[in-house]
Amino acid sequence: MRIENISIDISLDDHHVCENIHWQATNAPAEGISEAKAMALALWDSQGKGTAKIDLWTKKMDVFEMKQFVIETISGLADTIRHATEDEEMALEMELLCKQLGRKLEKDLRQ
Repeated sequence: MRIENISIDISLDDHHVCENIHWQATNAPAEGISEAKAMALALWDSQGKGTAKIDLWTKKMDVFEMKQFVIETISGLADTIRHATEDEEMALEMELLCKQLGRKLEKDLRQ
């Protein structure tokens, strides 16, 4: 059995607000420690039959980036549902939502 590691370090200010997110992983595209402005971690609790979820973002993350991050996360979940369950209809619905949200985001940017 092969073991992989993912390490996430969070720096908080005196008010417990996230200032920095640094991570590294055994099979990460880049070697060493990488910086992130936001993260969304979801784990399926096999005993409780529910999702344990952690969402964090730094003070450096602006509103546009956060909205883009959420859209791209949903798009990634569409790929996940397609590959994990072969539910093409659900994946397409999620992708449609992402396109709609992307158009709204572009419109908001122009204003």
